[in-house]
Amino acid sequence: MNKLKKYRYYGYLFSSGLVALMSLLGEFVQRYFNPTNLVMLYLLAVIISANLWGRGPSIFTAVISVITFDFLFVPPRFTLTVADTQYLLTFAGLLVVGIVISELASKMRERAIEARNREVQTVALYDLSRDLAGALSLEKAVQVILFHIKKISDSDLTVYLREGESVKSWNSGPSRPEDEHEITVVSQILCGERAGKSKAGLFAESGFRYVPMRASGKIIGVISFGQDENNELGPEKVRMLEAIANQAALAIERIKLLEENRQIELLHEKEKLHSALLSSISHDLKTPLVSITGSLSSLLRKEKKLALSVRQELIETAYEESVRMNRYVGHLLDMARIEAGALKVNYQPCDLREIIGVALEELKERLNGRQVRVEISKEIGEVSVDFFLMTKVLVNIIDNAAKYSPPDSSIEIVAKTENGYLEIRVIDHGYGIPARDLERVFDKFYRVEKTGHVQGTGLGLSICRGIVELHGGRIWIESKENIGTSVIINIPVNRAGVKLP
Repeated sequence: MNKLKKYRYYGYLFSSGLVALMSLLGEFVQRYFNPTNLVMLYLLAVIISANLWGRGPSIFTAVISVITFDFLFVPPRFTLTVADTQYLLTFAGLLVVGIVISELASKMRERAIEARNREVQTVALYDLSRDLAGALSLEKAVQVILFHIKKISDSDLTVYLREGESVKSWNSGPSRPEDEHEITVVSQILCGERAGKSKAGLFAESGFRYVPMRASGKIIGVISFGQDENNELGPEKVRMLEAIANQAALAIERIKLLEENRQIELLHEKEKLHSALLSSISHDLKTPLVSITGSLSSLLRKEKKLALSVRQELIETAYEESVRMNRYVGHLLDMARIEAGALKVNYQPCDLREIIGVALEELKERLNGRQVRVEISKEIGEVSVDFFLMTKVLVNIIDNAAKYSPPDSSIEIVAKTENGYLEIRVIDHGYGIPARDLERVFDKFYRVEKTGHVQGTGLGLSICRGIVELHGGRIWIESKENIGTSVIINIPVNRAGVKLP
C-alpha cells in the first residue's frame, strides 16, 4: 500500500516537472508563435501525464498548465491578471480539453492495464491447468497449487482438504504450529457455517484470510494465508485467487474420482480373482478328493471282498491323488506368499547340476522313463541362488513340458552363460502354444484352451515368474504350434553369483 501511494506521489511530481519542461520549451519558441498556440505544448503534457501516471496526475497537469500559461505567457506576464478577457476563453478551453483528454487517455490506459492483467491471469490459469493435468496424485496437485498461489501472495500458505471426517493440511513453507482458532474457522467454512465475507471477497479473521475451494456445488478445501499490510490484495488478485482455488478444487476432485475408480477396479479384480480361485479349487481339488474318498470308501466297505490287486490299485490311486492335491494346495500357498511379499530369497552357493538332478528326481514318476537330455556349459560352476525356490521353478517347468508333449518325446535342459546372464532353457517337442497366449500363460489361473484336458491350477508359470523376478531375472516362452516350446530363464550373473572355475 505504501509503495502504491509513493508511486502516485511520484506521478504528481513528474507531472509538475513535465509542465516546467513545456514552459521552458515555450519560453524559447514564444517569440515565433502567438501565445494561444503555446496551449498545444501544455495539452501534450496532459496527454503524456494521463498515459504514464493516470487520471489524477493528468487533471493536476491540466490545472497547473492553465495557471502556468497565464503566469508566463499571457500579458501582462508574470502576473495572474489578464488584460485581454478573450484569454479567459482560452483558459477554459485548455482546462476543459485537458480534463477531457486526461479522462480519455486514462480510460485507455486503464483498459490497456486491464487487458494486460487479463492476459497475465489467462496465462497463469493456463499454466496452472497444465500443471494440474500432469498431477496424478493428491500430494503433487497440492504442491502445484501452493507454487502458483505463491506467485500472487508472498505470505505463508496452507491448503486444507477434507479427508473423510478429518481435515488434512499442507504448508508452503516450514511447518508451523496449528492454530486452534484457524482450524475452527476452516472447519466452519468446510461445513458451510461461514457465510460472511470481507470486502475483498475473502473470509478474513484473526490475522488470516481464507479462500474456499468449491467444486460440484460444495466446498472441498480451504486455502489460508496470513494478512500482510505490505502485501495488499486488490480486487484483481482476489478474483485470481478465487479462480485458482476453484480450478484447483476441480483438479483435486478429478484426482479423487480417479482414485475411487482405481479402487473400484481393484475390487473388481479381487472379485474376479476370488471367483477364479473358487472355480479352480472347486474343480481341481474336488476331483482328487472324490478319487481319494471313493478309493478309501471301497477299501473300508468291501475290504474282504476285494482282490489283493484291486486293493493295491485303490491304495495307489488314493496316494497319487493326495500327492496331486498336495501339489495344488502348495501352488496356492506359494502364490499367496509371492503376492503378499512374504517370499524371500535365501541366496547360497549351489551346484546347478544338483538343482536339476533334484527336480528330475521329484518328477521321476511323471517322466516315467521319458528321455531327458541335460547340457550344462563347462564354465558354470556354483551359482548363488535359493536352492529350494529354483528347484521349484524347474519342477514346474519340466512338469509342464511333460504334460504338454507326447509321452515318447524327449525333453532338453540347456544351461549356459551369455551376455552377463545365466540362461536355463527347458525345451519340449510337444503341442506348442499359440502366439496370442505366450504372455497370458503367466497370468494366474490362465490355461491354454486347446490343452484344457490337462489337469492343473494354472498357477505354475505365475509362481515361476514370481520366483525368477525375486532373483532379479526374467522368464519368457518361445513356441511354435505342433513343433515345441522353450521356456527360458535369465538371471543376472552378478545377482546369481556365478563362480567361474
